[in-house]
Amino acid sequence: MPPRVHIFNNIRATQDTSRGRTEVFYGASSPFSVLQHLDTHLPTQESPAANTASSEQTVQDGDLSIRSYNLQSIVFDHLPDPVQQLSGSEETSYASAKVALRNFLVTALPRLPFLDANYLCSVFESLCNNDGEAHLFTADKALVKIAVGLGALPLTDLPCRQHFLAQARAEAVRTMYDINLKTVQATLIMAQFEFEAGSPNICYLHLGSAIRKVFAAGVHRTDTVEAKQTMWALFCYESVVCFQLGKHASLTEGDIIFPHYKDTSYLSCFVRMCRIVRSAHQLYHLDDTVVADLTHAKSVLTQLQHFALILEEFTGLDIRGPLYALAGENLVWHVTFSYGKLFRL
Repeated sequence: MPPRVHIFNNIRATQDTSRGRTEVFYGASSPFSVLQHLDTHLPTQESPAANTASSEQTVQDGDLSIRSYNLQSIVFDHLPDPVQQLSGSEETSYASAKVALRNFLVTALPRLPFLDANYLCSVFESLCNNDGEAHLFTADKALVKIAVGLGALPLTDLPCRQHFLAQARAEAVRTMYDINLKTVQATLIMAQFEFEAGSPNICYLHLGSAIRKVFAAGVHRTDTVEAKQTMWALFCYESVVCFQLGKHASLTEGDIIFPHYKDTSYLSCFVRMCRIVRSAHQLYHLDDTVVADLTHAKSVLTQLQHFALILEEFTGLDIRGPLYALAGENLVWHVTFSYGKLFRL
C-alpha cells in the first residue's frame, strides 16, 4: 500500500493581543487542522492550490485558514479584557445566585457524582450568611462559587450573571496554590466552565493544573470512592477535550483505577467510552501506511459496537421513551445511551 496521504496537519496560530503575542498549537484531530486540509486540497477556482510540499511539514501555519473561516475568537479564547476587579462589598442577588446554583445541580452535577448536592447547598447558604462564611475552608468557598458561575453561564438574562462569572475566575486564581482534593474538583469544574465559555485553551490549562494537583496531593493513590470518581471524571474530561483540540493528554490509563465491570454507573461507563476516545485519538499518531489506519479504525469500530451493547444491558432505557419523565443521572444515561445506539449504526 502507498504511504498515507498527509491530510490532517498539526497547525500553529498566532495573534497579537493587549497581553502580548499569543501562540497556540492544535493537533491533528482538531477541527482547525481539518480547515487547513480544506484550504490545501480543495481550493476554489479563484484560489490556487497551496504547495503540496507544505502538507508534509511537522507544524503548519494555520493563520490563513483560521481567518478565512472567521474562527479567531474560538481559536484564541474569549477572555474578558481587562479582567474585572471584584469588590468584597459588592452586593449580589441571593435569588439570582440560587437560580444559578440550581441550574448547576440540574445540568452539571449528574456528570460529577463525587459532589454532594446537600453539601453544596449547605456551603452556599453559609456563604450568604456572613456569620457562617468565616468557618468555611477556602476550597469549600471556591467550589461553590465556581459552581454558581458555571450554572450562571448559559443564563444570559440572569441578573448579576457577569459578577458570578468574574467571581468564579477570581476564585480559580485564589486557589491556584492550594493542594487538596476539593481544589482539584474546583479546578476541574473551572476547566468545564472555560470550555463552555468559549476558551478551550484556558480549559486545557486548568485541566493540567488539576492533574498536577492530583499527583501533588496523592489523590491518584487514595482508595476512596470520592477520590476514584474524581480521577475518573478528570480522565474523561481530559480525554474528550484533548481529542477535540488535538492536544496531548497528561493522564494515562495507568494513573487511574478503572471501574469494575459490575459498576453500572454513568461515570464508569463514561470512563469506558473515553478509553475508546483515546484509542481513536491514536489514529493520528500511527505509521504512514493505509493498512495501519484501516486496521486501527476497524478496532475502534469493534470497541464502539461492544460498548453500545454494554450500555443497553446496563441501562434498559428505551430510546423512544419520553424524556420529560427522566431527571438527574437517568437523563444523562439516556443521552449516553442515544449515542451508543448511533455507534451501532
